[in-house]
Amino acid sequence: MLFSIWDNEIEKKEKQKKWTDNFRKIGEEVYTFFVDTVIEKGYENREGQWDMSCEITDAMKRKQHILVEAGVGIGKTFAYIVPLLFYHKKYGRPIVIATSTIALQEQLESDINVVENIIGYHPEIILVKGQNHFLCRNRADQFFFHNKNKENNKEIYEEIENGGCERNDWDINISDKIWNQINVREFNPVFCRQNCVHKDYCYYYKMRGELRTTNGIILCNQDLLTINLVKRQNWGNEILTDKFFRLESMMG
Repeated sequence: MLFSIWDNEIEKKEKQKKWTDNFRKIGEEVYTFFVDTVIEKGYENREGQWDMSCEITDAMKRKQHILVEAGVGIGKTFAYIVPLLFYHKKYGRPIVIATSTIALQEQLESDINVVENIIGYHPEIILVKGQNHFLCRNRADQFFFHNKNKENNKEIYEEIENGGCERNDWDINISDKIWNQINVREFNPVFCRQNCVHKDYCYYYKMRGELRTTNGIILCNQDLLTINLVKRQNWGNEILTDKFFRLESMMG
């Protein structure tokens, strides 16, 4: 028993040393990125930016929370994306980034692509929105099954038949009244898997499955993250499980 306890202590120290050594390397990569790599590529040297990035890296190494306040234009997004990407490159563990709006999610996806191209590393990125943003082909079939609905909304019907997965995919006006009858409502993966003929090419069904298995980067909004944390606490039926490294971005 004493030997077992001693072995466990040795194993813990070895793991901690490896963790510290890995983050020393990550910290060096982060520092080099800001003071050398991006300068060589013609980007501006922002001392506050790389200082913030190094602080975030240090907090990750210590497994502590960090709250950062910085002025407009300092480059907050790049400051946390860079250490996260180097962390992901080393460990391959999924990461959740939560923003306040969908517009910020989409901008963040674009910013991540920029950093990815600079460092030459491209993990999977999943941009997650609430279910009501997405088309449910099964409900659409039911709505347009009635010839009157099809005749009165012929343009919408034809556009949907040509493909698309969310409301913004079509350059036509879809009223809230119609959209609320054809979008995803009360998603049930068991029902979809067993009954829906569209499941093999349904974007939302596929995305929900990927969220449970991905080792990439998930971009969601804070409302969705909060809902899933509540589900995790009350029912254990969450999308974003506790295996994720979470970064909640409070960008305004």
